[in-house]
Formats: sequence, C-alpha cells, structure tokens
Amino acid sequence: MSKDKRQTTERLDIARERIAAEQLARTGRLDLSNLGLTRPPPELAELDWLEALRLGGFSKGSLRFLLSKGEWEAAAADNPNRIEPIASWLTGLPHLRSLDCSGHGCNI
Repeated sequence: MSKDKRQTTERLDIARERIAAEQLARTGRLDLSNLGLTRPPPELAELDWLEALRLGGFSKGSLRFLLSKGEWEAAAADNPNRIEPIASWLTGLPHLRSLDCSGHGCNI
C-alpha cells in the first residue's frame, strides 16, 4: 500500500473513531477538521442529532484554544479537508445549526 493511501486510510479511521465516540456520548458536536477528508464518512449520516460540525482547518500561523489544556497553541493546516460538494449530505443532519468549513474550500 502506498504511503498516501495508508495516510488516507488512517485519517478516515480517525474520523470514524470520532463519529463512534459521538454516537456514544451524544454531545451534539463533532470535530472532523484537518483529517484530509475528500468526502464525509457514511457513518456521519447516522448522527441525526448533531448540532455542530467542524470540517474546517486552521490557517498556518493561526492559534486555537485547547479547552482540555486551557491554553492557546499554534495551529497547523497540514491536512485540510477538501470536501466538495457538501449540500447533498447536509440534509441528513436536520438539527445541524453550526457548520465550520473555515480554512479550506467547502462548496455548499
């Protein structure tokens, strides 16, 4: 398996792990940013209670606040998502109120 294909598979696995964690926790929030996704994982459609979805990334040189650490850190945009178009699968998330596509070219 090529390095690129392996990295893509690993990033998709991370997305699926986060989706599975949200299925258990039901927080209504999911962060799939900076995973290098080109399409949403099919499992995302099962989260019909989702209210906030983060697909964006951070610009190089920007900062992000880490709630877990209570501090700011430099943000990397090494693996921006490139999901196009997204409108067709957004209809499956009827409670979605917040969609963050910052830092990459989401086409709605």
